[in-house]
Amino acid sequence: MSHNDNLEAFAGVSPWVKLTDEQIEQRIQELLALLTLDEKIEMMDADGSFWTDLAFLIIEGINRRTWNAGVISRLHIPGVRFTDGPRGVVMEGATTFPVS
Repeated sequence: MSHNDNLEAFAGVSPWVKLTDEQIEQRIQELLALLTLDEKIEMMDADGSFWTDLAFLIIEGINRRTWNAGVISRLHIPGVRFTDGPRGVVMEGATTFPVS
């Protein structure tokens, strides 16, 4: 697979078909090979603008929206949506974990 391929992160992957561990690992390795170093680094933090997002938190408060991390549009990698706060996640419909 070359870097010129128009690869989508989930191309050909049906949500109704269970992949083996080996198939998952192969897909991960294919995507990692296509990511640039800058993209790999960008995947380690939130995708927003610090000042814009900080202003939103100050004006709107915490737990009012989700934040994206790890979105790589070029490869159609959707990233992870997250939110948290001093009491943990308290958004309706969210998977929540207790805070210590």
